[in-house]
Amino acid sequence: MSLAIAAHSFTGVSETFIRAHVRNIAPDKTVAICQSPDGAIDLGIPAFSGAPPMPPQRGFGILKLARHFHRTLHLGMDSKVEDELIDFLKAHNTEAIMVEYLDMAVFFARVSKKSGIPLFAHAHGYDVSVVPNSRLWKARYRLLFTHLTGVFAPSKILASRLGELGCPERKIHVTPCGVNPDEFSPSIEKDGSFVAVGRLVEKKAPLATINAFLQSGVHAEGAILHIIGDGPLSEQCRTLVSDRNATDAIVFHGRKGPEFVRSVMRKASVFLQHSVAAPIVDTVGLQVSILEAMSSELAVVSTHHAGIPEAVYDGQPGMLVNEHDVESLAMAIRSLHENPEVAKNMGRQGRIKVIEKFTQSSLAKKRSEIMGLKPQSAML
Repeated sequence: MSLAIAAHSFTGVSETFIRAHVRNIAPDKTVAICQSPDGAIDLGIPAFSGAPPMPPQRGFGILKLARHFHRTLHLGMDSKVEDELIDFLKAHNTEAIMVEYLDMAVFFARVSKKSGIPLFAHAHGYDVSVVPNSRLWKARYRLLFTHLTGVFAPSKILASRLGELGCPERKIHVTPCGVNPDEFSPSIEKDGSFVAVGRLVEKKAPLATINAFLQSGVHAEGAILHIIGDGPLSEQCRTLVSDRNATDAIVFHGRKGPEFVRSVMRKASVFLQHSVAAPIVDTVGLQVSILEAMSSELAVVSTHHAGIPEAVYDGQPGMLVNEHDVESLAMAIRSLHENPEVAKNMGRQGRIKVIEKFTQSSLAKKRSEIMGLKPQSAML
């Protein structure tokens, strides 16, 4: 018996959670549905490729809206391809279909109905906070909810939004993406080393992070901020740092892989993430990078935004400020720099919390049970 995971791609740099779902929910019992089989082949799982035409979720502003308009025009799946997909699912004794992103699940409602295979969707952010702003998509979601057996939401706030859109409460399951804490070594707690990880986009407010770091004055005392990520605000961020003569204190590493991120976190003491609500761009759930920082025993300084307060409370295991409050962010940075033992204690509390509530293995087990997948021993 197997689980079918449907996604546009299994190779996205910022979509490591999709590959984690393949590895953890039904190990060695997962098949893929995607446009290109490359990522599935790398993961060593059978793949049905070429259907349906699902544009990438990632993008910004007008580009993202254009891709969504494309999805609006191409909702159907060719009947021949649909029948081939059903044959593929039955050949692999598929017990459930889980679609990454709620709007993509619309493509699979008819497949689920014709095959009798339960359909689940994994909502993430943009698909819940922006897509249903269209009346047409609100109607499609209401119809989709009648077909879905369940929806996974990464945070309580997105679960609440799903309820507002008409999804029955009994079908909504809050399950953050989670991390594997064993992949992250506890920080060697080098005082004065700060790190920010994420795309340099409006909703991550990197300019606010930079301004707060400089306003705190800790750079004058030797503190360094490592920024890992790239995006449309990259040039503005670099210009700001150059204009403030802070190129020695703020290091831009660009987009890097997980190994590099782990190595920088291991040498840092505080993680900064100033997430905000931004026009057009999606609201996030609970960022994986925050859980990774907690796994590395870093104190977290972030904002009262989306699902972040579900993992980080003021003083345990970090500090939260209001969105766009640069002055309070600067004060938090200054406070943790002056009180390294407080930062270290927050970091230790953070790792404990991840192990207790946010491991990939425990959350994968929860998803597996919700989808009614038989445990490995029962499959033999």
